[in-house]
Amino acid sequence: MKMRQYSPSRMIFEEKSLGFDRLIMLCDGIFAIAMTLLVLDIKLPEGVQAGALHEELGNLLTKSIFYLITFITVAGYWVSHRQLMTYIKRQDGPFTTLTFLFLAFVVFFPASFNVLVTTGNPAEVVIFYTLVLVGCGLSSFLLWAYASWKHRLIDAAISQHEIITRCIRILIMPIYFCLSLILLTIPHIDANAVFYSWFLLPIVARIAHVISDRIEKRLTRHHTMAPTKPESKTPVSGE
Repeated sequence: MKMRQYSPSRMIFEEKSLGFDRLIMLCDGIFAIAMTLLVLDIKLPEGVQAGALHEELGNLLTKSIFYLITFITVAGYWVSHRQLMTYIKRQDGPFTTLTFLFLAFVVFFPASFNVLVTTGNPAEVVIFYTLVLVGCGLSSFLLWAYASWKHRLIDAAISQHEIITRCIRILIMPIYFCLSLILLTIPHIDANAVFYSWFLLPIVARIAHVISDRIEKRLTRHHTMAPTKPESKTPVSGE
């Protein structure tokens, strides 16, 4: 393992090594456990009577919809995190600490989901559950912001435009979740409308990605077509 020390901060960086691979394996394992634990709350209550079976099946269907939304959200954060880690060229202590902060929100998903499906989804629980998702997204943004600041942990060849573009893509989900809570300010609205609005998130994310790609292509085309400064010819002495 290579150890490098930079002055004057004296922060020790570790090049990608077995320790880095173990950090990725830990993240993948925690995501897998969290996604598996979610399904444990999808079940009928014990001792349900035949007369109440129809109603309980309806509640089970609602829980399954919430499970699907949560599963897709967690899977989206996993994909985003895997993509982020491909940019990382070295690691340090603060980056590892921020990774654990990110994982703390991931681990909390099953607990918040359990509260959601067992309380009838009052507005307070919906806000609590949504803020857990927002915290996960913001902690992921902190990971990227720390790693990309002045190319601290990423390749120096990565352009500033690419760094900003990735910041925007990471922030799309938490910002959208926060905006969805505005629906709760509408009088007499069902709190579940917040969750149903999340089905539009893939469309919003896709639109944002298309706009970002077009801006990047225009900037690349502009940079390519930019006129180059002609080389000055220095007269040779003696001519």
